Amino acid sequence: ENLTHLKELEYLNLALNNIRKIEGLQKCEFLRKLDLTLNFIDVDELEDSINHLIQLSNLRELYMMGNPSQANWKSFESYIIGKLPQLQYLDGKEITKSMQIVANQQLTHLTIELNELADAKRYENSIKIRSKVVEIDDNGNDINDPNQMTENTPEARIEIYKELAKQKKEKEDREKSNQPKERNYEHEHKQSVSEIRAKEESENEIKQKNEGGWDFAWDEDSNPGYIILEIQLPKFLDSSLIDVDIHPNYISIIIKNKLLRLKIPSEVIVSECKCQRSKLSGSLKVIMSKVNSKEYILKKNDSLLKKSNQLKSNKTNKTRILGPKKISLQEQLVADAQNTNNSLLDIGNNNILNIVKKEEDDCSINSNNAILVNK
Repeated sequence: ENLTHLKELEYLNLALNNIRKIEGLQKCEFLRKLDLTLNFIDVDELEDSINHLIQLSNLRELYMMGNPSQANWKSFESYIIGKLPQLQYLDGKEITKSMQIVANQQLTHLTIELNELADAKRYENSIKIRSKVVEIDDNGNDINDPNQMTENTPEARIEIYKELAKQKKEKEDREKSNQPKERNYEHEHKQSVSEIRAKEESENEIKQKNEGGWDFAWDEDSNPGYIILEIQLPKFLDSSLIDVDIHPNYISIIIKNKLLRLKIPSEVIVSECKCQRSKLSGSLKVIMSKVNSKEYILKKNDSLLKKSNQLKSNKTNKTRILGPKKISLQEQLVADAQNTNNSLLDIGNNNILNIVKKEEDDCSINSNNAILVNK
């Protein structure tokens, strides 16, 4: 059925089906191989089925093994070879020219024989339908022998398939019931958050808890004016399973349905708090701003100034106690050379000054003599 649009189909496998008659293949012009193994094509529908395949001129291979017509009629192969001259293989066997000649010679006789077998089969089927009686008990259950062999009919095969499907479904249901139930972690987390938050509101005294045994640490020194709470969490824990609730004096964190509640060392401003999650390690940081952060910063600065002053005073005391630094031999030689050069420069400068003074004195004497002559 529904093969009319498959014009370029070359191979069709319909083995192990409940086909009684071949039909609906007239549009498959390029069909080369057709497999109808283990179906229910009997002698009453064989002639019409083979006549339907005559128009498929490209058909080269046909498989009909396991059909009632093939099993119950000895001349089955000769009839098909004579009716389908385009075939090259039948049930995997090559068709020779001698086989085709013999089949063509016997074709008229085989057609008459097939019609007689078809009429007998139709009459047999009508008698079976009329005489088919099922014995049942008072409760409506079948009382026939359970070990009795069933007929090889499409109906029997369908019943077998239904029974197998039923057994398969029962087995799958048993395996599914034995498997652990799939948990909806997000739904469970939301339920636990709502229950814990409602319980916290009703409690008068807040107690510290660490149900998950998480490692955590407080940090008040690295960032003045802030308190940092760092919690070590698994790297691949989904952040949707973490719920943080900060209060001025305590913090409540629900991590995968387990509560971590801690008292904060000093009062914080809830609106200025923030959370950070590390992508590398998965740790959670809660940064909380202190209420008296300005006073804390001033105190911190005063302590830093005191420390720096102490360090300076310690340095001066060390220099006084140690005295003059010892000079190495090489440094002493360099200093002596510099001193000799400075002394030579001083001598040269004194000589120059003396020469200049003499010249000035000579000039003053000449000027005085000139004044006396004029007089």
